[in-house]
Amino acid sequence: MQSKLQTKRILPFAGKLNAAALAAAAAGIAVQKLSGVGEFPLIPPGAVLLLGSAAVVALGARWRWTSVIGLVMPAYLLIAAFVVSSGVWDRLAAPGEFGPFAGSALQMVSMVAAVLAGAAAEWTTYAGRRRVGGHQRA
Repeated sequence: MQSKLQTKRILPFAGKLNAAALAAAAAGIAVQKLSGVGEFPLIPPGAVLLLGSAAVVALGARWRWTSVIGLVMPAYLLIAAFVVSSGVWDRLAAPGEFGPFAGSALQMVSMVAAVLAGAAAEWTTYAGRRRVGGHQRA
């Protein structure tokens, strides 16, 4: 019999996709920063949060709660980007300024993908747990 310390969970495909989308969203922020978008500080906190979330999802596969981070963080940042920051709308509406447009588009598309992949990872993690569990109500 294996102890809990010896049990290793493998990150499902949805979790890998979630981590990759989180990292891509952080890359979108980096593109915006490098192309001169002025509203970001020297080290953009959104990029740090996204990269940290990607690391937690990718490296914390043995803990079931890590898939929650991969869903909640991009959902929060996606809502904040559209509700709090009007700059996103301006950059997405101006494809002539390629750097800011491309960075914003990469960030937003990646965060939507991260939310969807995070939801799929949640479903995979917790639906599998219910099937494997012993007692179920009829």
